[in-house]
Amino acid sequence: MTNHYWSGTQIFGERSLHEQLSRRAECVRREVRDWKEDDFLKSPEDDVVSYLVDKYRVTCPVLLRDDRTMHPARDTHVVVEDLVGRRRERPATHLTFVIPFTGDDEVFTLRPDTWSEREWSTRIRDGELHISWTGQSGDVDGAHRHLEAELVELDRHLVWARQIIDPHNAQLEPTTRKLAADRRAKLLNDRGMEAALGIPVRRRQAPRSCPRPSPVAR
Repeated sequence: MTNHYWSGTQIFGERSLHEQLSRRAECVRREVRDWKEDDFLKSPEDDVVSYLVDKYRVTCPVLLRDDRTMHPARDTHVVVEDLVGRRRERPATHLTFVIPFTGDDEVFTLRPDTWSEREWSTRIRDGELHISWTGQSGDVDGAHRHLEAELVELDRHLVWARQIIDPHNAQLEPTTRKLAADRRAKLLNDRGMEAALGIPVRRRQAPRSCPRPSPVAR
C-alpha cells in the first residue's frame, strides 16, 4: 500500500487537549492585559467579552454519518507470509470512506485526558475524516465492520473530548467578563489618580502601525 492512502493529519496525537485549552484560557488573560488602554476603555465591555469568547471558544466536532461518501476503489496489494515464512504479494482492494463533520477540526489532533491505545485508520484531510480499509476484493462485510468500528471509536473519543471542552466553554464567559471588568476598573482608577494629581498628562503618540480594531458590536 502506498503512502498516498495515508496522507493527512493523524488523529488524537501526542498533544494534550487539556493543555491546549489551558493555553487558550491564558491567551484570554493576556489579550485583556495587553489591550491598548484607550481602545479598551472606548470599547463596550459586552463587545470585548463577546469578541474574546467567540475567539477562544471550542466547538467539539459532531460526525455527519448520514452524509458519508467514499472514493472509488483502488487496486493494490498486500504482503503476507506463508507457513514457512516466505513473503508473498496478494492482490487487495483499498477503500477510503469520507466522513464530514461540524465543529473545530483541531480537536481531532489533540489527545483527551482519557483515550484508548489503538492504531487509527482515520486521517484528517481537506476538512474531512478519511477512513481507510484494505482487504480482499468483495469483502463487503469486512469493510463495513471496519468502518463502523472506527466510527464507534471516534464517537467515544469525542465524548471524552467534550467532557473537557464543555467546562472550558462554560467558564469562558464569566472568567473573561471578570478579567475585563477588573482591568476596566483598574484603568479608570488610574485615570482618576491622574486627575487627582492635577498635573497635565503627556499622552504617548499613536504608533505608525495600524491600530488594533475594536470589536464590532454583535
